[in-house]
Amino acid sequence: MKNLKKQMQKKLQSKSGFTLVELIVVLVIMGILTAALVPTVTGYIGDAQDKVDASNLRMAEQAALLYLTDWEINNDAESELEDLTVASLVEKGYLSDADETLAAYTITYTLKENGEYDKYDIEVKAPTS
Repeated sequence: MKNLKKQMQKKLQSKSGFTLVELIVVLVIMGILTAALVPTVTGYIGDAQDKVDASNLRMAEQAALLYLTDWEINNDAESELEDLTVASLVEKGYLSDADETLAAYTITYTLKENGEYDKYDIEVKAPTS
């Protein structure tokens, strides 16, 4: 019993653990790794946002082209084509309500002179930020 008591006291008195220097070294290493990874991660986020913007532009352009083609089929030549906005494309069902991020995009179109298959020049501009 005395032997067990001595062992317990010895364990309680022994100071095991990390020193302050060891903890500081670990923190410095973690800081270096973080400093190396943050620019990489933010670069990936920026690239992803660029791809989302490009996809949104293509989606709005295709919706505008579909609307213009439908308008041409369903209306006579004397009808006047209204201004085309993202809001009007959503209202008419050419874009879904989920495409709210496109609301600030502007759409311009012109009729090409001798375009049989490719009649419209459509330009969709993202909002400047």
